[in-house]
Amino acid sequence: MKKYAILFLFWFPILSNASDYFVVGTTNQVVAIDAYKRIEIDCYCSNNVEIIKYNEPHLQLEIYGEESSVGYHGNQESPKEVRTESMRFTIGKSKDTLILSSKEWTYIHHAFFIKKLVVSVPESVQVVWTKIKGRDLEGRGN
Repeated sequence: MKKYAILFLFWFPILSNASDYFVVGTTNQVVAIDAYKRIEIDCYCSNNVEIIKYNEPHLQLEIYGEESSVGYHGNQESPKEVRTESMRFTIGKSKDTLILSSKEWTYIHHAFFIKKLVVSVPESVQVVWTKIKGRDLEGRGN
């Protein structure tokens, strides 16, 4: 038992210096749809995607993100907020489809997730959500 107490006394100061962080952020992104009638959204989006049909000629995204580093790391710089650029989707085009891809990622104990995504889109546009598997986020982006 004494051996465990000595180990605890050795490791406690090191473990207590870990600087975990958890920050959240939100942003809006407006995307011109042009003549596209189909939109594909590629994201992990852990709390799913809410799609709202409306009468505007563009697509609007309400993005709620979180970035965290949880677990032992030692000292590290902690961000004050999630960068807006991290939350914005990249835009690609393929024939008749506009493709929006998230920048979500994980790396060991670090992660960036979109916790909530609200997509407002014209009535005439079809939206398809392709969920990225959690295991595919490791090493992606960042």
